[in-house]
Amino acid sequence: MAARILVIQFRLRDQARAEQQPLERVLGSEKCSLVFKNAFVEGIDWSRPERELHGFDAVILSGSGDLYFDGGYAETHHGRIITSRLAENAKPFAQYLIENNIPTLGICFGHQLLGYAAGVNVGHSRIESKTGTYGVRLTDIGRTDPLMKDISDRFAAHYGHKDVLFDLPPGAVVLAHGEDKCRYSALRYAPRVYSVQFHPELSRKEIENIMRKYPEYMPDDKDCDELFEDTEEAEHILKNFVRVATR
Repeated sequence: MAARILVIQFRLRDQARAEQQPLERVLGSEKCSLVFKNAFVEGIDWSRPERELHGFDAVILSGSGDLYFDGGYAETHHGRIITSRLAENAKPFAQYLIENNIPTLGICFGHQLLGYAAGVNVGHSRIESKTGTYGVRLTDIGRTDPLMKDISDRFAAHYGHKDVLFDLPPGAVVLAHGEDKCRYSALRYAPRVYSVQFHPELSRKEIENIMRKYPEYMPDDKDCDELFEDTEEAEHILKNFVRVATR
């Protein structure tokens, strides 16, 4: 039976479709259907998770180039103000996902949102923030987790983020860390609740196209051709997630 997956998007700019297409490409051959809902367009009733999740088997909390818990910006920055309100409103929803072991995958901003809901501080780090393709290394726990099935101990993944989790969320375990100081590249909160700081859904061409729309993420002395490489292996995480959700 095909899994019905709710993909919650967090896009203020006109980039929602650019985010949908990679997920459809990667999961097109899997036994699942994707239903996309932009929190800023269609709205989510964060206080009533049972209602929002009715009829769905799993949830993907997507990334966002528009939102910052900090981002290194002033507190008056538009993205910070909106994120502060959203994160507090979405907190009970994210907590419900963790506490009830609802099959969930948080990606980049979704990773940070789950961490915030679990009680850790999320903020800007000059050391751990990054844009580009970097090595990811599985932990001993990660090597045996079904989310990382058939994935090498060391693989490449695309990053594009300014904020990070400052601490390990209570009850979570680390499945992977970045070889370049990203401590919490992949986490497991519950048997079927996961998050990743990188973007397993994006090909090299796809993330290059997206980053051209978000120049504030690009280092001043680099262009996309220098920053990104092919990372096909990371896509298996999404396929494994569907299998975890339906097992």
